[in-house]
Amino acid sequence: MMAMGEQFAHDPVDYQRQLAARERLTPADLLRAAARYLQAPRMVMSMVPAGKLDEISKPDLPFVDVTSRTSTVGGAQ
Repeated sequence: MMAMGEQFAHDPVDYQRQLAARERLTPADLLRAAARYLQAPRMVMSMVPAGKLDEISKPDLPFVDVTSRTSTVGGAQ
C-alpha cells in the first residue's frame, strides 16, 4: 500500500487519506452514485468456461456469443 501511494500519489501514506474519504461516504452518497452510473444503457458481460454458456448472466436482452469457434484455451477445443 505504501509503495503504491508513493508511486501514484507521491505520498507513502496516501492510503490513509483514501480510507478517510471512504469512511465519510453516506448511504445517500452511494444512492446518488448508483442513480448516476448504474442505469441504461448498460452492458452485461459474462466470462464463463468454454462450452458453459448456460452459466452466463441473464440480461434483459439476448446475449451475443463472441467466442471464436477456432480459438482454444490450453490446447483443447
